[in-house]
Amino acid sequence: MSYVLGPEDPSQFSRHTDPAELGEVSCDIEAPSLLDAVAQVAHDIRLIPGLRAVGVRHDDTVTLGEAAQRCDRSEESLAALP
Repeated sequence: MSYVLGPEDPSQFSRHTDPAELGEVSCDIEAPSLLDAVAQVAHDIRLIPGLRAVGVRHDDTVTLGEAAQRCDRSEESLAALP
């Protein structure tokens, strides 16, 4: 499982004073399905005092492996495309 909320070095976290800039937290998570990923993040976000999830956005992206599977090609052949 991969769950990323920010850089490993806390000194690299950006500081925001404008509340409008604090409206979104991005994370990457590996899970068997989108529903599993959303459930895991919804659970984890409740562990952070003062935060609550109010929505979910899913960018329409796929991994190289998923793309290869969808078009019946190997990952290597897709990676070699110009």
